[in-house]
Amino acid sequence: RWLKLTLLVILIVVSNAVTVWMLTRPPPNPFLPDYKLLAPEPANRLLSDVAGNYQTGTREGARGLKIMADGRIHWIKFGLKGAIVEESDLTAKAAASAGRPALFTNGDALVEIVDASTLKFYGDTYRRKLP
Repeated sequence: RWLKLTLLVILIVVSNAVTVWMLTRPPPNPFLPDYKLLAPEPANRLLSDVAGNYQTGTREGARGLKIMADGRIHWIKFGLKGAIVEESDLTAKAAASAGRPALFTNGDALVEIVDASTLKFYGDTYRRKLP
């Protein structure tokens, strides 16, 4: 009789622990498309090809990306007269998503590479700026 009662208590505790775990775990990012990280050699080639400065425009509220060949990304938001009002540093790994090259950031986001001079990040289109 005590064995049955002990088993019931253990079953209830385990069931509640699983429920709490399922309710408190972070949900998967619904906006992140499927992706696959690239092997080291093609990844290095992609990072060196995409390295450079990109901007969404020149007006207030425009954003910029400075991508380094080692995978570091510096994100900038511009204010009046090109003043920097917000900055963030990210790291990225080369990936492929839907058959196209992309960069997977440590912020669980994809920088889609549209063509040699165009990127898409969080729905914004960034164009390469010439030095």
